[in-house]
Amino acid sequence: MFVCEWKGSAFVVEEGVDLLCLQEAKAFVLADTRCFELWGDSNIGWLHYEGENGARSTLTMWYKEALCYESHLEGRGYIPTFGLNVL
Repeated sequence: MFVCEWKGSAFVVEEGVDLLCLQEAKAFVLADTRCFELWGDSNIGWLHYEGENGARSTLTMWYKEALCYESHLEGRGYIPTFGLNVL
């Protein structure tokens, strides 16, 4: 199923995408502004695991109106994220 497409410096997210998980994000440090640019909206939550020298880095982003964040776990190369679907 196609949910989003990378266009140079941002994702083009189709209507209805509420959660996006990226592996090997190759990012050491992320900030709100960069995540907002990637998603194309500022009404998101996000978690980032920087990995080891950028390897195994992961990024999870979600639309706040669809997922009410509760908690997360952090491991090598993954971020299980828990919340309530509010739609």
